[in-house]
Amino acid sequence: MNTTSPPSAEWTRRAERGNLPLLRFMTWASLAFGRTATRVPLRAVAAYFLVFGGTARRASREFLARSLGRVPSLAEQYRVVSAFASTVHDRVYFLRERFELFAIEVRGAEVFRDKRGVLLMGAHLGSFEALRACGRHLGHRRVAMAMHENTTRRINAVLEAVNPAAAHDIVALGRADSMIELAQRLDEGALVGILADRTLGDEPALMIPFLGEPAPFPTGPMRMAAALRRRVIFMAARSTLQLVQLPRFLEARAVRALVAALAVIATAAPGADWGVVQLFDTLAKERPGRAAFTEKKFLSILDKPVESSGELVFTPPDRLEKRTLKPKPENVVVDRDTVTLERGGQHRTLRLRENPQVAVLVESIRATLAGDLASLTRTYSAALEGSPARWKLILRPLDPSLGGLVERIEIGGAQAQARTVEIFQADGDRSVMTISPLAR
Repeated sequence: MNTTSPPSAEWTRRAERGNLPLLRFMTWASLAFGRTATRVPLRAVAAYFLVFGGTARRASREFLARSLGRVPSLAEQYRVVSAFASTVHDRVYFLRERFELFAIEVRGAEVFRDKRGVLLMGAHLGSFEALRACGRHLGHRRVAMAMHENTTRRINAVLEAVNPAAAHDIVALGRADSMIELAQRLDEGALVGILADRTLGDEPALMIPFLGEPAPFPTGPMRMAAALRRRVIFMAARSTLQLVQLPRFLEARAVRALVAALAVIATAAPGADWGVVQLFDTLAKERPGRAAFTEKKFLSILDKPVESSGELVFTPPDRLEKRTLKPKPENVVVDRDTVTLERGGQHRTLRLRENPQVAVLVESIRATLAGDLASLTRTYSAALEGSPARWKLILRPLDPSLGGLVERIEIGGAQAQARTVEIFQADGDRSVMTISPLAR
């Protein structure tokens, strides 16, 4: 996981499928006959691309295999192609501002109460054109799209075919005056959208774990946000009326993975010399160790904190032992997927995969000590504050169902040593563990 400059990305060299005369005809037909009627031939279009779109089909199959953890069926591959076809079809109506055709629900609208311009970062997931509809629902805010110059030329040709007026809302990146134009739009209170998940190949990128494999994510969008000193909000739009619906858990998994990846970039990109990636690279090099701990649990039902102390033993990559000596002896051993609890002569064993509420707490500490960013970002978003001499890692659960248990976890440390672990529960209770390394 380091900063790289990969060769020119394959997608920049691939010609777009289709042609403008056909696009103009499809636009006319969609507007003349309506959204429902023109949905019917999309089934045949989706089937055609599934059969003859070799490159796209292979990419879709690879995405599904990573997400599902198995070889996808032909029907599942068709679902992905159909979802893409539906999204492209709806672009016509979004670009023509036919928002009345959609029942639009905006979640998180409260973050837009500040009328200053913000950067909305999205990904190739769902419909980014829905951003235009969001602008209307958020007080008729002006919306602009920031795109790389080679992409802008192709997009402008499409916009001229669908709605020529929409071309004025595109800001081309990579030119001398790009940052000036973006700053002007933001100063006017505009919402500026940018897709932050795809690299051109000739720009710095971070290799970040994504759906089980490292993938290059561009640092440019976050660097741009830092230079403009603007807020960044993640945005994704999901349709519930596609031809063939994708499984909800599949979309949710992709969104969580994207949020985790962008959160890592946000901390690493503005100062590439040190960030989450660099911290975890350092932690991963640390040898097995022993440490003394003291822990205080602050519970709302008690007037005083509950205190305990003992010893921690960590053996990379996945064995963690917590030996409590005071006030009463207790031993907890986490080894891979198994947790063993010994207390008062009694033994109890459980599996982490069967107890997600336990797993979410275990992985926050174990993955951090191991320097395993891939495992950590499957469960948490990670934000980093401070410097190598004194840092704080702030973890927030990605799964909403776990948010009812843990609000956040803050791990503080220095260099390659974690010194404190503070867990803030959703009900207001919290615990603070202080760690002191022992001689090896």
